[in-house]
Amino acid sequence: MTAYELIEMHNSKHPESKLFSRDTLDFFGERIYEMRVLKKTEMHAFCKGDEERECYVLSARQHNAPNGGCTAYHYLAVDDLEHMGTECVWKK
Repeated sequence: MTAYELIEMHNSKHPESKLFSRDTLDFFGERIYEMRVLKKTEMHAFCKGDEERECYVLSARQHNAPNGGCTAYHYLAVDDLEHMGTECVWKK
């Protein structure tokens, strides 16, 4: 599955979501053509104490992140493609 396909599926199930809107992508400096879907799914909970769900992981480079660019991992639930959170990792 490509990033384009995953984003399209997410947007069709959650049309109110602004996660991959042009304004959000521009704000963080993300580019869809640089995004990659990781091969393995991961278990992720939206908040501590919540039930963990199997998620697709979408890797994206945020060029406009505070403290310089970071790699962001967007977690989308496998069953309904709900956004379960984003984690940023800064490279040193």
